[in-house]
Amino acid sequence: MPEGSGKGGRMDDRKLTVCYGRGNYKQSPPQILLQGKWLEQAGFSAGDKITVKCQQGQLIITKNGKRADSTE
Repeated sequence: MPEGSGKGGRMDDRKLTVCYGRGNYKQSPPQILLQGKWLEQAGFSAGDKITVKCQQGQLIITKNGKRADSTE
């Protein structure tokens, strides 16, 4: 697991805002945009497949096995 800048190798928490998606202002579904070098530092790369476990007030994002474009 990549080492973060937090204590004990833990990555720092990120504070984001849930925004409106495309469409009418009040009728659009919520969206959360995750982007930045910190994703790479956390072990995620473009093309990776992920699973999002949804719980009340909590999302847990886990990287699946191989990338879609992997030739391994």
